[in-house]
Amino acid sequence: WAMEHIKSKVLRGATPWKAGVGKLSLIQPSSADEFVEFLKAATSSASNPQHKDLYFHLLRCFTDADATMSGVIDADGFDQLIDIAAIAPRKYGFAPSAEAMFKTDAERKNSRSALFKCIDKDGSGTISFDEFLKWAMEHIKGKLTGGVRAVYQPMAIKEDSSLVAK
Repeated sequence: WAMEHIKSKVLRGATPWKAGVGKLSLIQPSSADEFVEFLKAATSSASNPQHKDLYFHLLRCFTDADATMSGVIDADGFDQLIDIAAIAPRKYGFAPSAEAMFKTDAERKNSRSALFKCIDKDGSGTISFDEFLKWAMEHIKGKLTGGVRAVYQPMAIKEDSSLVAK
């Protein structure tokens, strides 16, 4: 599988990594408009390349938040996952910073814990990548349906492009 995967990437044309979007991230728009077009394409069909790129981007975000490397994350890991996954929309002003959204760390954690419980349908106290992916795709589609606009201050991304460093 790995060889076929690499071959397909090479045949499709490798894109040089741009600083600030994650070493393994395939989401590399150059503008807010391009980011929205990418997301529209990514959520319109599971068979197109943009969907696959978004899938692998979200998988990278999830694995970066999976500190125990167990394949599942708890509410604390989910709090970190949201910060990691929000880097891309925050870069273009589509989401506020956590500091702008919440007055305290406790408020942020409580809000995200409540969201985590909604995603954790079986009440196990952990979520898998599949559970996160389902929620994330629904969340993104909802934002696009609502007419997403870049209304927040774009976030500067650190020169170190590793998502782990964020």
